[in-house]
Amino acid sequence: MARSSRVDWLLFFLLGGIWGSSFLFIKVGVETLSPFTLVTLRVAFGSLLLGAVIRSAGQRMPRDPVV
Repeated sequence: MARSSRVDWLLFFLLGGIWGSSFLFIKVGVETLSPFTLVTLRVAFGSLLLGAVIRSAGQRMPRDPVV
């Protein structure tokens, strides 16, 4: 079995911080924003992030719906 490197541990804690911080953002958002605004911001942020990942992978968004 391969040993974990420091980079693996750094990425592990970074991922944990990202996932854990989402609960904090939800708590703050629920207290300060309307539900519609909160959902709209989450969908927009997620779309931008996924679009950046797709573009950085050299892929294109599909233009035609697949049946």
